[in-house]
Amino acid sequence: LVFLDADDWLYPQALEKNIGQFKKKPEAAFVSGAYKYFYEETNTYIIADKRISKNCYKDLLQINHIAMIATVLFKKWVFNEFLFDESLKNCEDYDIYLKITRKYQVHFHKEIIAVYRKHTSNMSANSFEMLKGALHVLKRQKKFIDTFSEYLAYSKGKFFWKMYYGKLIILESVTLTTEKKRYNYLDFLKRYPVTFILLSVKITQKSTIKTVIKNHFKKYFPSFMLRLLNRFGLYKMFIPGVHKVKKGDFERLKPFSTLYGYDRGGPVDRYYIENFLKKNKYVINGNVLEIKDSTYTKQFGTDRVTNSDILDIDQKNADAKIIGDLQNLPHVQDNVYNCIILTQTLHLIFDVENALKTCYRILKPGGSLLVTVPGIVPVGHDNDFEHWYWSFTEQSVNLLLKKSFPKSDAVIESYGNVFAATAFLYGMGLCELTPQQLEYHDKHYPVSICAFVTKVK
Repeated sequence: LVFLDADDWLYPQALEKNIGQFKKKPEAAFVSGAYKYFYEETNTYIIADKRISKNCYKDLLQINHIAMIATVLFKKWVFNEFLFDESLKNCEDYDIYLKITRKYQVHFHKEIIAVYRKHTSNMSANSFEMLKGALHVLKRQKKFIDTFSEYLAYSKGKFFWKMYYGKLIILESVTLTTEKKRYNYLDFLKRYPVTFILLSVKITQKSTIKTVIKNHFKKYFPSFMLRLLNRFGLYKMFIPGVHKVKKGDFERLKPFSTLYGYDRGGPVDRYYIENFLKKNKYVINGNVLEIKDSTYTKQFGTDRVTNSDILDIDQKNADAKIIGDLQNLPHVQDNVYNCIILTQTLHLIFDVENALKTCYRILKPGGSLLVTVPGIVPVGHDNDFEHWYWSFTEQSVNLLLKKSFPKSDAVIESYGNVFAATAFLYGMGLCELTPQQLEYHDKHYPVSICAFVTKVK
């Protein structure tokens, strides 16, 4: 007996060739030949690999190497003892192969006698259902296994089916957009997470589909799984979402963001800078000078400010009233300003001493300088990198101000701690840190150093 599916083909003399094989192996319960795949969409043939098995039962526990039932010619007596299980939705051929080969010898040959047509209507096109069916049929054999080699083959078989159909399920979920395919994808992940991880790594290593797969994983793969892959060095693209950073996420060589946290809720250091300005806002009054723009003058000076000037070295800044280098501003008169807001600027000036002396000169007696400088921070990921010269400590700021404001006592404060500094270096956003994490200050790990100094009359 031979079973030919409605959509498959037998070559001429297929039956004769199989019958002839029984002469070589008269005790065989069935014989099986080779076949080709025919892909309708591309109108191409591919010869299927045909394994010549010595221990067919053990080999079938690992993989259904017969695959196409039309290649099999059964002796009629087989069906006096074995029947197809009609309760199975699929893989009923795999089931009966296992039943027969567990008890009787069979025979294989490599003559091509059939064509397996592949198209979208194939029952086997539903990868998730085929996976469930193959594993169900295989598990039925567990009670009959009585040797270690058979148990090893059985274990390999379970792994094979998960990897084989799992790959198809993942690829289908990328290329097909039906809700059913997406459900199968998530269900496979839920049932077989370890296999999913192995397949994810294997698939993403293939450059032809690498970008598509990685984007898909980022969209649909649960964050905890991506994090786990990253921990093992298998998915280096993982970046935890805002408010999703965990301690283990710092085990990486690149930050989450190179935009100082602007893309994740704002920079950590701005919290300290703005709190410092808010605390000392009463000195932002009268004639005020700020660098590049007047944001903080407007925010903290309000109606106390009578005039606001902007200084910038860049002539393209249309808002800047004064164009020049703070290291040397001969065109600005002495004793002009009641307040200078100098936030995050000194690290971009090589001759810091002269810049501070200029501030002293152009301040009115009794005028105040509010200055902030970076401590432990990312160094110039933006256009400032080529001009980024310094990071500071409390001690260095104190000595610089003593030289430039000789009769004044500067109030210097450092803000931050090891966690805040680490978070800032990794590009975490301000909203990802709690008030407790921000408000604890450890002088050994300054994020921002802020100073308030008045020019003595």
